[in-house]
Amino acid sequence: MTYETDAAEIFTSPDNTDQILNKANGKRGEYSKTNTNALSYEGDFSITFAKLFANVHRLNAVVGGDIYHTKSTIEGFTAEGFPSGDFTRPSFAAGYLEDGVPTYMDEISRSVNGYMNLGYAFKDRYLMDFSLRENGSSVFGSTSKWNTTWSVGLGWNIHMEKFIQDHAKWIDYFKLRASWGNPGNQNFDSGRTLITYALQPGNLNYFGLGALAAQIGNPNLEWQITQDKNVGLDLTMFNNR
Repeated sequence: MTYETDAAEIFTSPDNTDQILNKANGKRGEYSKTNTNALSYEGDFSITFAKLFANVHRLNAVVGGDIYHTKSTIEGFTAEGFPSGDFTRPSFAAGYLEDGVPTYMDEISRSVNGYMNLGYAFKDRYLMDFSLRENGSSVFGSTSKWNTTWSVGLGWNIHMEKFIQDHAKWIDYFKLRASWGNPGNQNFDSGRTLITYALQPGNLNYFGLGALAAQIGNPNLEWQITQDKNVGLDLTMFNNR
């Protein structure tokens, strides 16, 4: 678990040249303060099984899961209009910036995942691995909270074949491999699925402050999926030179 907090304060004197040249009397001098707090925790567990059967079949299996939670809060304001002298606290300000209000943002993100990894090797020559993962996250839309990803890989340790060991001893390691899977990510704002509104301080109505839609939420937002395929070759020779 981690907890982080940060506070930043900036004061610009009303006697600053930029303030004198660009602001009317009574609005010179600025005080800005921002507070940031972040709390996150995560946990994971796994069970591993590994066994060699008949000296030729090697099996590895891992089953596990993890959880993650993070919450961050950001709040701040900027005040203006300070008298000259040692009057640097916000209580001496004439008010907030023109058309400006304090800011506040609260963001929460949670995820829970389960996975299974299987690996098999025959005589350490022919290799196969498979992984399956079930992902659940609060940043997805209300209709798509869960998603499944998978991958499969094949490998051939050619350097362990007799025709290499007998006729090409200068080859130290020679492996041909290929894999295919559908990885994805959830690295987007947790509020993308929600309709949000921005208050308009200068737009009052019978019911109070006016508001405009700032974002149209997408309840069908899903895990971003790609199809990854690759083929590779690893080769070392001449005593790893």
